[in-house]
Amino acid sequence: MTLPNSWGVVATGFFDKSEVAKAFSCMKAALCLYAENKGWKPNQRVINGILSWLGDEGSAEDAEAFVSSLNTVIPMNREMYHAVLKANIRAGKEVHRLLDGMKTYKIKEDEETKKILSMIQ
Repeated sequence: MTLPNSWGVVATGFFDKSEVAKAFSCMKAALCLYAENKGWKPNQRVINGILSWLGDEGSAEDAEAFVSSLNTVIPMNREMYHAVLKANIRAGKEVHRLLDGMKTYKIKEDEETKKILSMIQ
């Protein structure tokens, strides 16, 4: 049986070689296995890098699905919201629901949030 940590290690290797798309695929696999292995925690540096990449280059659907899976492992945070906000804004989608979600989780808008929101056309 493959453990999420195995996929996490492979994801870190790809991330360290700047192959973020491959790291993303491996981390998705790790998150799918998390339900059976609750003690695992993903590498926060790799997670933040993948979130940044998704916000800048990923589809809104990929960003939302990844954050939804990630939220089973770690609580929602500003970086997770920022990735989904950026991906949705780039796709021309509305983001009011996401901003309401930030308020629900008591995540205040910061300068980075305002910068992201300024991307709205």
